[in-house]
Amino acid sequence: MKKNKFYLFSVLQFCNKHIIRLFVSIKRRIKKKLVSLKRRIVRFVYMIIRFFLKEKKFIILHDDICRGKVENSEALPLFRYLKSKGVKDVKYLIHKNHPQKVALLKEKDVLIYDSRFFSKKTVYFLKAKAIVTSFESPLKSYLPDVDIIFLQHGIFCFKTKIIKTIYHKEQSKFKKVVISNKMEAGLLKKYGGYDDDDFIKCGLVRFQIQKEKLKGAEEENFSIFYFPTFKKEDNSLLLESYKTFINNTRAIVKDKNITVYIGRHHGAFARNDFIQEFNKIEMPENFKVLGHNQIGSCVGKCDMLITDYSSLTFDFMILKKPVIFYRTNLNLYRGIDEEEIQSAMKEDDKIFNICYDDKDFVKLLKFYIKNKFKLENEKINKSEKFFEYCDNPLKQLTKYLTESK
Repeated sequence: MKKNKFYLFSVLQFCNKHIIRLFVSIKRRIKKKLVSLKRRIVRFVYMIIRFFLKEKKFIILHDDICRGKVENSEALPLFRYLKSKGVKDVKYLIHKNHPQKVALLKEKDVLIYDSRFFSKKTVYFLKAKAIVTSFESPLKSYLPDVDIIFLQHGIFCFKTKIIKTIYHKEQSKFKKVVISNKMEAGLLKKYGGYDDDDFIKCGLVRFQIQKEKLKGAEEENFSIFYFPTFKKEDNSLLLESYKTFINNTRAIVKDKNITVYIGRHHGAFARNDFIQEFNKIEMPENFKVLGHNQIGSCVGKCDMLITDYSSLTFDFMILKKPVIFYRTNLNLYRGIDEEEIQSAMKEDDKIFNICYDDKDFVKLLKFYIKNKFKLENEKINKSEKFFEYCDNPLKQLTKYLTESK
């Protein structure tokens, strides 16, 4: 009898579990359908109103307004530059949870972006002539007739996969894309469906900002920035890369007055299991862990970047700072993003230092420490050749935005 009751209880528990899952799944689908329907209605209303509005004058700028975790990268300095030049009718959107929300809202023409379809910001959307963004813009769903200018938040050369998907011309709806070099142009044309007429060849805004900040800025002590990319598929891979780097570096930098900054990709903060395991890693005294909103400051401050695979490489390259691609443990990294890295290289024109072996990495790190992190002349020349389109992006973008109809 007891055995039968146990089986009956198990069956009921099993059914109850799956019924709950079914209801949750149905609820999600209904919610998704309702949101989609609401968007279509709003887009239709927007289009009707915009049809009767003769004057389209506002320039809407934003960086990441979907998550509110990523640092300002491209659109904010461009917004401030436009304001400094007396350009009117520009608005900058921020996420309601932006880490610098309080300070930014003190600036004129900064607005909070939220999920409401009709609010104070609606009038600016209805009269918008352009959307300028460093991330994919959710506004494209409601304003399909508005030109979207994509500033990027990192060079495209290691991003073939997303060029084929979310940044493809058909899906992204980008009218213009800001680029820095011929390699980007080739990848965007080959995988993204773009043409030469779709490019603004001026370089990233933050490249200009970083160069200006670097003038006359001398740090007394040397520092290294370690920034591995986030792997959604496997936390153990990322955790192992941190541990391997720390173990192979701590003795080398210990007595040389060098600070090592440890960066964490913003994607990692969404994974509580990763954060818990990361916090268990023992950090040497001169190793400093950074938050995701402190990464930008390290580009100008640090003398070297060590990464496995990151577009921050190009930020250090343009500042003529050495970069090491540390592909720790062949059994862990071989094959992961390898095709993307190798496709960005030529046998006769290697602009990156790639280490697949711990001994090679240690040897190269010691070389740069001994030479006070000075980049070799050969690599400086290749870097300058690589960034051939970088020419005063703030001025060029301002001219494009103010002169275009």
